[in-house]
Order: sequence, then C-alpha cells, then structure tokens
Amino acid sequence: MKIIVCVKAVRQELVFINKVQQSTYVINPYDLLALQNAINIKNTEACTIDCISMGPDSIREVLVKCLALGSDNAYWLNDKAFAGADTIVTTYVLSKGISKIGEYDLIICGEQTVDGETGQVGIGLAERLNIPCITNVEEIIDFTDKYIIVCVKYEDHEEVLKIQLPALVVFKNFKLISNTVSLLHLKKAQRKEIVRWSSNDLCFEKNWCGLAQAKTRVVNVTPELIVKEGRLISGNAKKKAVVISQLIQGRFDADNYG
Repeated sequence: MKIIVCVKAVRQELVFINKVQQSTYVINPYDLLALQNAINIKNTEACTIDCISMGPDSIREVLVKCLALGSDNAYWLNDKAFAGADTIVTTYVLSKGISKIGEYDLIICGEQTVDGETGQVGIGLAERLNIPCITNVEEIIDFTDKYIIVCVKYEDHEEVLKIQLPALVVFKNFKLISNTVSLLHLKKAQRKEIVRWSSNDLCFEKNWCGLAQAKTRVVNVTPELIVKEGRLISGNAKKKAVVISQLIQGRFDADNYG
C-alpha cells in the first residue's frame, strides 16, 4: 500500500501560544494526526508513506520532522509563484504534485489548518483527482490493497463505511504533541533527500497559481491569546474544601478571599 499524507507547516505560536519552541514552524496539529494514522498502518502492514507539503524555504524543518516520525519520502512544492494561494490554488498545486509522484492507494488529510481553518483542501483535492472522499473519519478499522473500512463520527451518530481504493480520507480532530523522535532518527532524517519541485517541475504556468488565481485573500492572521488568572487556595483541608464548594456553587468571593 502506498499512502500520501498532505502536511502543512504552520507558525509555532499559533499552536504553542504560551511555550517557547526552537522551531519557527511546526506540523499543523490536524495533519500531525493524519500522519500518525498513516504510521499506525505502517506499523502493522507493509506500506510506503509519502508526505507532501507546499510552502516557502523556511518550512524544510517540518518535512525533516515528518521523515523522522516515519515518513519514507518527503515532497516539497516550493516556488515563489505559489505565494498567496488560497484553497482553490492549493488543491490545484497539490493535485499536480501528487500526480507527479505517481500511483497511490490512499491519501490522508487533516480536517483543517490552525491558521486558515477552512477545511476545504481535502475535499477539493479529491475532486481534482476524481477519487472518493470521506470526511469526519475517526479511525481506520481495517484495510486491504483494494479497500479500507473507516469509522465516521458525527455529533449524533457513527457510521462504518467501506471505501474502494484509491480514495482520500479526512481525519477529524488533531494531535498537538508528536511521538518522541530519537536523535538518531532525526539525524538520519536530516541526511535524507527531500524532493523539491517548482512550478516548472510540475509543468504548469506560474500565472496559473498563487495570488493571481486566488479567489480569496488572507489580510491578516492574529493568534488569540487567552490569559487566565490563577489563584492559590491556601489553608488546611477543611478551609480548602469550603472554598472548592463555593467555587462549584458560584458563591466564591475572590475579592474578599485572603
């Protein structure tokens, strides 16, 4: 089985607001969950995982992380002409990249990104590739080289679906923290080749992509910083129990608490 995982690099402050990270970019949490599900398949079945991402020069570290986590190959769609792409342009460029990779059985996407939150790329990509698309996937229950069986979860019910391959599935939910990567795996990943393709490699004109063809424009992205005030409950166990009881009942007077 050959699996392609679509990954987007997002700025780390959009994911880890109150933490200092060494990396400027991290794997989009929704795509990290998608990659982890592909790795779970690889752990039980012989398969190849290819990660594909579109982005500027600064996202290379994200593709290295994908390789370190368990991806066999990484494809980087990198061209200044891609800048300003919306979901329509993104799905077009990704479809060209995937077609250039060649045959595949399954494409896995995350539900959305933490910066755009449109949730349109997976569906749009499947439409361009003319393959079935299943969204709201909670779990891949079973798979063969001909089909997969997935659990799809909605607010009020669940469904178990069998889909003939090739197909695209969109996982719901996200994963913030990746599995631990050893220093050895990271060093090996840094030495692996990352295939880098421009618009010329994908055989289409530069004016067919990027801001020129985008139907929407992102004017600004600002992370919403939510700061919560904490208060230490002091005293013996009895006093703490009284305070907790008042908090639960909504009768706690913070101004007069000392």
